[in-house]
Amino acid sequence: MKHSILLSLLLIVLSALTCKAQISFDVEPLKHKKAKSGKKQFLKKVDNTVLSFANKTSFDPNYVTRPEKKWKVTLYGSETYSTYRLRIPCPDIREDILAALKHSGYATDDINFNDMPGYKKLSTYDLDLYSSKQAIQLGLHYMGLGVKYSFNLNKGHNRQISIEYLGARFGGYLDYHHTTRMKGNMYDASAGALDALLNRIYHSMDNTIPEYNPSELIKENTKKIAPQFNNQTILHAQVHYIFNYRKFSYAAAKTANRIQKRSAGSCIALADYYQNRAYFDQSIMINDGERFRTNKLALGFGYGYNWTPNRGKLLVHASFIPSINVLCHSVYKRSELTEEQFNKDKLEYENESGPGSYIYQTYDDAKKAYSAFDKRVTNCIKDDTKLALNCTGRLSVIYNINKEIVAGIFGSMQYSHHANQHDYYIKELNTNVLAFVGYRF
Repeated sequence: MKHSILLSLLLIVLSALTCKAQISFDVEPLKHKKAKSGKKQFLKKVDNTVLSFANKTSFDPNYVTRPEKKWKVTLYGSETYSTYRLRIPCPDIREDILAALKHSGYATDDINFNDMPGYKKLSTYDLDLYSSKQAIQLGLHYMGLGVKYSFNLNKGHNRQISIEYLGARFGGYLDYHHTTRMKGNMYDASAGALDALLNRIYHSMDNTIPEYNPSELIKENTKKIAPQFNNQTILHAQVHYIFNYRKFSYAAAKTANRIQKRSAGSCIALADYYQNRAYFDQSIMINDGERFRTNKLALGFGYGYNWTPNRGKLLVHASFIPSINVLCHSVYKRSELTEEQFNKDKLEYENESGPGSYIYQTYDDAKKAYSAFDKRVTNCIKDDTKLALNCTGRLSVIYNINKEIVAGIFGSMQYSHHANQHDYYIKELNTNVLAFVGYRF
């Protein structure tokens, strides 16, 4: 009897455990299915939201259509060439030179800098730097939205990342680009002016002013700039508006996220923000650690045209947009001069040129001269011209091989200009060529 009761209780417990396990086994897949269904609904909702936003601006289907696939992955081969040209005034050391020469026994009463032809042209530092970079880029696009990242193939630490959106009416991009190891030439105009002055003094005995060729002085006082420590960081943002958006597609010409079925053109309005931070770390001009930061906002208006002979299979694009600075701001900074660095520079200079040849004999005098130079450069930068002309140009050839695969080449040119009336400018030219193949899915 006891055994039968115990057996019955054991069967009841086992049945309960079995039922519980069965319930938990049945419920878990339901939760998982519900989670999966929730994710699908969320993604579908996001997709519908993006699609409805894209469909708010309608285009003429006889001219522009969308590819059947919404996603596209693209592999790019990139070649970027950048130039950076800088002119700033030299330190005005005429009085210091005259004092030093007079102390050395030279007669300086009849020396007049205004008698020296071309002196003003020889009173600036001219710096020309350039860099060339090759890279592999990987891009991912979802309809009009895309992101690209660059893998550098050169020496140095070049980095580039871009985010862009190309809609029917509006579009734009944000690009971050860091370039190291820029090289080039620097002309020290103060050395040329000093040579001219010394020639003037040496020939003062016979009251003749020696003839000299400024171009020869420029050649003699130009030195090569090694690439190790010069770099620039560019932050570039553009927003454009397409007027003939129903028939003309810029997205078809740049990312192939649209297909241009018939040839068409459009006027284009542009807002362009450009920031460049250039850093020089080789005593290129007056001391180690010069930094120039430029910011500008430009507004432009131009025209673009898409030509296709076979309803979008092949597309050729060209556009040109000049722009004018409406806001321009430049900042100059350099490392502080320390007494230790001054003594080091003085020792190196006198070892090369002989004892007593260093113009600034004390640290205090040198620091005053450096401060005066800072003030002069800062003042000329404040006087920069706002209405400077810039321009943006683009060329591309796109070939839609089939519904999934597209290939092409896209080239762009960006010219930027900051300047005052005579002794300061920064001119930059950035060109980029992309050869790419993309797969839609």
